[in-house]
Amino acid sequence: MLFPQLAGVVLEQVITEQQIVRVRARTRSVAASCPACGVPARRVHAYHTRRLADVPVGSRTVVVDLRVRRLVCEARGCVRRTFREQVRQVAARYARRTVGLAALIVDLAVVLAGRAGAAVLPRLAVKVSRTTVLRLLMSVPAPAGPVPAVLSVDDFAL
Repeated sequence: MLFPQLAGVVLEQVITEQQIVRVRARTRSVAASCPACGVPARRVHAYHTRRLADVPVGSRTVVVDLRVRRLVCEARGCVRRTFREQVRQVAARYARRTVGLAALIVDLAVVLAGRAGAAVLPRLAVKVSRTTVLRLLMSVPAPAGPVPAVLSVDDFAL
């Protein structure tokens, strides 16, 4: 499979342009749960296209045009009338890149940090700024280390 990270959606079309591979996809689920009340909703209000950057193929940039539905929550008393379905295995909420691309950038950021990571990523056909690399690096939780047995305070000062 050429795009294993997109296994949670239905691929409709793959278009190769000059240096861009454009993948048109849609969600496969019939119902989605309302984020406010948790009731499954099936009634479609509208469609929305999310444009996501994905892990490059060869030296070509991959762009995923993911069509998601705006659904109507029919539960009485729910605070949300409509909501967009989320495909968490493909992209986080409000994200402009897929989970796989974000993981690639974070892995390079851990090793190379800001400017060096931003300098290497264009060679991999990923266009991000150094501040984006640093922001993604700062969003990674710090690994849990051993708890020190003894703490001391040095009160010497000049």
